Amino acid sequence: MDEILKVIEEASELGIEHVHYTGGEPLIRKDIIEILRETVNHDIDATLFTNATLINDEIARELSALEIFIYTSMDGPSKEVHELVRGPGTWDRFIEGFKKLLDGGLPIHVNISVNELNWRFIGETVRKAIELGAYSVSIIPAMPVSNALKYGVYVRPNHLAHALRDA
Repeated sequence: MDEILKVIEEASELGIEHVHYTGGEPLIRKDIIEILRETVNHDIDATLFTNATLINDEIARELSALEIFIYTSMDGPSKEVHELVRGPGTWDRFIEGFKKLLDGGLPIHVNISVNELNWRFIGETVRKAIELGAYSVSIIPAMPVSNALKYGVYVRPNHLAHALRDA
C-alpha cells in the first residue's frame, strides 16, 4: 500500500489530473476505497472500471462520497445474453450493483463489448443500458487477439456493421 500511496503523491506532484483504476476487478482489493480516497484527496479525479458484481451498499456510499466516475460492462440486454458472455450468475449481481451505484447518484458509463455471442443484441443492449440509467454508452468490438482469437468469439466485420446499424 505504501508504494501505491507514493505513486499517487508523485502523480499529484506531476500534475496528473485523472487516474483510471481497472483490473481484472479492482474491487477485489480490500484497500481500493482507501486508494481512491487518497487519489481524490490529492486533487486527482478517479474513474473505477468495475463489473459491478461486488457493489454493496457500503461500497456504493463510499464511491458516492468520493464522486467516483464508474465504467462498467454490459454484454447483453437480458440475463441469457449477458451470462452467455460473462458467465452464470453475473446478470443479477450486475443489475443489483448497477442500481446501488445509481442510487448513490454516481454517473455510470456502460461499455458494450461486441463479439460473436452478442452482436445480434447490441441495439437492444444500448437501449437497456439507457433504460437502466446509464450516463453514456460505448460499443467496443472484440478484436481477433488473445482469448477472443483462441475461442473464435471476436466479432466479424460484417456482424459488427450489422450491430452498429441496429444500435
